[in-house]
Amino acid sequence: MNIQAIDATLAAVHQHNTATLAKWGEEVRIRNTMTKAEAKQLQSVKTYCAAGMHDTAARALSAMVRATRNRTTSAELMTYAAELNLLHRPEFII
Repeated sequence: MNIQAIDATLAAVHQHNTATLAKWGEEVRIRNTMTKAEAKQLQSVKTYCAAGMHDTAARALSAMVRATRNRTTSAELMTYAAELNLLHRPEFII
């Protein structure tokens, strides 16, 4: 899977996910709340997935989820993890 296909898939998912996501018993609206550094790191995660390095991508994305400043960003990163099929990986630890 190449980066353009991943980007196209994620863009379609974001359009579909304008609905709310239930997290920790409250409604969190999906929107782009990431910092520039988080967006840059997410691009690296996409590159890892495109290169077949799913274990590295899972470690990197789970570290980002743990390090986020707020729940909204965490929820947004979790949607990326779900779309990149990283949630089931043993390396994805939150």
